[in-house]
Amino acid sequence: MGPLVRSLLLAVAIIATACSSPEPLIEAEPETPVEQETESADIVDFTAPEVPESTEATEPDDACRSDVLFPAARTDVRIDGNRVAAGGLDFGASPQARVALPGEAEWVVPDPAEPNGWYVSLIDGTAVRVDGSGVVSNAGDAPVGPPELAADGTVISAFANHGLFTDPLPDGRVVSAGDVAVVLAGPTGLYGHGVLGDSIEASAIEFVDLCTGERGRIEIAPPDVIEGVAPMLADVDGDSELEIVVTLANGSVGARLAVYEFNGMRLAESEPIGTGNRWRNQLAAAPFGPDGQIEIVDVRTPHIGGTVQAFALDFTGDVPTLERVAASDNEYTSHVIRSGNLDMALAIDANLDGRLDALVPTSDRGALVALTRTTEADGWAAVAEVALDSVLTSNLATQTVDGRTTVAAASSNVLLVVG
Repeated sequence: MGPLVRSLLLAVAIIATACSSPEPLIEAEPETPVEQETESADIVDFTAPEVPESTEATEPDDACRSDVLFPAARTDVRIDGNRVAAGGLDFGASPQARVALPGEAEWVVPDPAEPNGWYVSLIDGTAVRVDGSGVVSNAGDAPVGPPELAADGTVISAFANHGLFTDPLPDGRVVSAGDVAVVLAGPTGLYGHGVLGDSIEASAIEFVDLCTGERGRIEIAPPDVIEGVAPMLADVDGDSELEIVVTLANGSVGARLAVYEFNGMRLAESEPIGTGNRWRNQLAAAPFGPDGQIEIVDVRTPHIGGTVQAFALDFTGDVPTLERVAASDNEYTSHVIRSGNLDMALAIDANLDGRLDALVPTSDRGALVALTRTTEADGWAAVAEVALDSVLTSNLATQTVDGRTTVAAASSNVLLVVG
């Protein structure tokens, strides 16, 4: 979604009074994290969802959710917002196909109605479908924002379920697990960083049980905001119940990761970057660790020399914390400044060793690199790399059909399919 479209969406909800300021080119050293006020929660016996048997984006068939639109395919890979792909491939050695598109691509998503096909939104507001053999056909007008597709290939707006909530972030993505839907809410202009295309961020997390109608809300205490477009649901502490992962930020210390329970308690957080106007893009929470440990992976400062980092829960102190356990060289990115596309990276088994890897663009967006967690040096090792035809302009998309996993990405007007 372009900054202009995002701004138009936000205008109907709130007028931003804070001015955006570009990120300076020099990083400050991290400071000691400041003590944060405890968030208030409007929650009464809300039951946290358990880890579902399948967390792939699939349409629910429960009668209590029959009036809610959920996609079979979306740009952030899974319906719970956790960018972990099913299946695996030998990314560096798999076959590659390149398909010419009639314009510059902005979004790519699997087409459930066409096995091994793709739906591609172009920056001019139109869309095309690419079938399994690479034939391109006109798909009419593209939706505003990231497209989502139903099982029959019907295109769904990413904002179709906003009516479930009281004051969702206008460009917020609704995520779900079991019977619970979650969104970022409470639009605010408190923090004018603006790297996602405007100066409006979220001041709350809102969730609803789609069957019982029970609601919960976690308010974020100023000066913090949630700098993102969606929460991520994942079992971070291994208790078979999902937690909520968000990126908190403020003008003093920048961004940090935070994990919340559905009862409103903040389970743990990472140290902040250390200065304002510094962001991190949360990607996935999964067993990345060398011994299968659950870790949260993000890209720190993706606009000015991004590092791929991994964090693990540490219970050794008086209060649980998210401790950084790996940090790559400053060679990667996952976001273009002022863009609403936070889906330029994902987790996938990229070398068929049975372990998840982080698939991320290089800083110049000219190649995709698969990084695996190790116990050596900075904790990451490159296991595969594929060059793009030009700079990456879309999210990374993936699908598995009849045991075959493919990854798709667009660089300008060329769709690359690997696998």
